[in-house]
Amino acid sequence: MPRHFTFAATLALLSLPLAACSAGNVHTNRGFAALSKTHYADAESELKLALQDNPNDPFALLNMGAVLQNTGRGQQAVPYYLRVQAEAKHVYPQRTSGDTSARHSLAEIATQNLTKLAANDSSIRVTAN
Repeated sequence: MPRHFTFAATLALLSLPLAACSAGNVHTNRGFAALSKTHYADAESELKLALQDNPNDPFALLNMGAVLQNTGRGQQAVPYYLRVQAEAKHVYPQRTSGDTSARHSLAEIATQNLTKLAANDSSIRVTAN
């Protein structure tokens, strides 16, 4: 049976998984830099450290979701994206690694990534409220 996820915002925007950068946590910033270069193992290591320092860092959560999604672990990425989608509606990135501009909140970027993930994984279904 497919999993059903409800999202407050529904966006049909372009989406390769995108990552945003935080100004506060050095490990988040290093993870973003590694992710931007597709150095996924390095990014994952740094983001794990960032989340140990601050489990609620929305930038680290979004970036970890992108790492997991880009390494074939989409199901594991879903909880990270859901947390960002729910908790970072008014948090905006300083920069992104893709075509999405900083005018999109982290929650919107997470929703884009979840939509892309659902399009490629039939066990995930994105529905609107």
